[in-house]
Amino acid sequence: RTVAWIKIGVSEMVLTRRAEQLGLEVVPISSYVSKYEQKPALMLGFAGCNAGEIKRGVSVLEAVLSR
Repeated sequence: RTVAWIKIGVSEMVLTRRAEQLGLEVVPISSYVSKYEQKPALMLGFAGCNAGEIKRGVSVLEAVLSR
């Protein structure tokens, strides 16, 4: 897993919905935080993915961020 910090003016929830619409599963970091405020970010997981699936995921994530 890795964390993708969001440095554009779009909320992690909006990005999560966009990713889901394109078939990519990401988890907003706020799902893991209950007490302290956290900078917006997405949790990305790669377990069980082959190189082609990771490449596709990166392409989809690029499309999500550029919308």
